[in-house]
Amino acid sequence: MSIHLSLFTLLLVFFVPIMVILLGVLIWKFGHNPTNLVNGVAYYGVGLWMWIRTQKRLAAIASIVIIVGLALAIIIPTWPKPAPVPGTLYWKFQTNGPVNSTPSIVGRVAYVGSDDGNVYAVNAATGVQQWKYLTGSKVDSSPVVTGAYLYVGSWDHYVYSLTLRDGKLHWRSPNSLGNAVESTPAIVGNMLYVGSDDGNVYALNTSDGTSDWSSPTGGPVVSSPTLANGTLYVGSWDGYLYEFSTGDGGSGLSFQTNGNIVSSPTVVGGVVYFGSEDGNIYAINTGDFSLAWQNPFQTGGAVVSSPIVVGGVLYIGSDDGYVYALNASTGALKWKFHVGSPVEDTLALGNGVLYFGSQNGYLYALNAATGSSKWKFHTNGPIHSSPTLANNVIYVGSQDGCLYAVNA
Repeated sequence: MSIHLSLFTLLLVFFVPIMVILLGVLIWKFGHNPTNLVNGVAYYGVGLWMWIRTQKRLAAIASIVIIVGLALAIIIPTWPKPAPVPGTLYWKFQTNGPVNSTPSIVGRVAYVGSDDGNVYAVNAATGVQQWKYLTGSKVDSSPVVTGAYLYVGSWDHYVYSLTLRDGKLHWRSPNSLGNAVESTPAIVGNMLYVGSDDGNVYALNTSDGTSDWSSPTGGPVVSSPTLANGTLYVGSWDGYLYEFSTGDGGSGLSFQTNGNIVSSPTVVGGVVYFGSEDGNIYAINTGDFSLAWQNPFQTGGAVVSSPIVVGGVLYIGSDDGYVYALNASTGALKWKFHVGSPVEDTLALGNGVLYFGSQNGYLYALNAATGSSKWKFHTNGPIHSSPTLANNVIYVGSQDGCLYAVNA
């Protein structure tokens, strides 16, 4: 542990004991009479001044010691600290239920939900709780922050808006959304779009939570909506990817797969990328929903993970225990990394490093260009929460009930 001196520390260590001793001498010599004490202070003050005048060498040495001490008190805290070791614990914060929600980092605060029903605000630098708000059930939806408010869904069938500063309720959607809200909201302007396990996609006003429209699918909507050019794209447990108009919820094209779609779509360059529990990774054109690749890319397990596309490369996990890097234009495999356990979260990429969690409880860091391992960090439960990178720290939840901050 590094030691940092401060002016307060120097005063506490040197000046205060000297004053206590001096006061003790004064009381011992002059008693408790205030007049005698005042006379004693004057007597010793004059004596100290005379000593300084007659003992110039000692006084000079004492002055140098004081000046050097004050200089060190100012300089030492500014000395560079050793760089933190990547893959080591920065802090962890304990909740009372599994943390499947993905943390949102805004400024110096991490916001996250827990299956204990709470939404938490935690100091991102220290891991100290700033506030919490209790909903009516589990919170697996990930908080979305815009302006002065946070928006999140709950298994109690409602969407909540909370004030960032103190976690006070701004509004709870006036009407139930029919079933658990596991989907993470997407917000554009004054409208919030979110899926529900009742099979509908909802558009709510961010000002008061009232519903503007709702549109049905054929199964629960756990997938989180993605917005592009006035169109909403979202998957459903009925195996279809849907597009809806953000204006009135009018349904457009749909694309059928052979498995539930929990994966949240990513839209880049006029192509929608997503996974399906049929084991495939799909790329379809936004204009007509035709295949953008010659064939979907087949993995060996359900694809619950949501893709990210960076620099022409798609990164995604699969329940077959692999993480894949594909050419986003062709679907050709660039590399794959074997974890040995399902990877169902959305990967995070920063500074050429790919971060993700797995059901084996490990948080991994890979070289994004080659897929080689850089480090891994163990939690005490499966990881379904997606990692968030901020200020060279990775924040991720675990089913052991903790929110972790790990040095990136």
